[in-house]
Amino acid sequence: MASNQLSWKNKVLIGGALIGAITGIGTAYLLIQRAEKEGEPLSFSSGQGIKLGMAVLAMLRQVLQLGEEASGGEGKQRLNARKGRGERGA
Repeated sequence: MASNQLSWKNKVLIGGALIGAITGIGTAYLLIQRAEKEGEPLSFSSGQGIKLGMAVLAMLRQVLQLGEEASGGEGKQRLNARKGRGERGA
């Protein structure tokens, strides 16, 4: 591979960072618009924060499972086989 080309790992990291940044900015913008419309500053209760955190974790789990569905769950089978041999995941 040529030294000036990005590896596929770097491309995935950069793409993920861009998607995350754009999504975060868009979400913040919408929250600001809603707060301005209601005429009061934005605030979250601890319960709302926990719900939001759980929703983010659920979304991450769905993203991680995308490849498993396409490969018929082979990734999960390899992970389980490693656990059975006492190996650590990479």
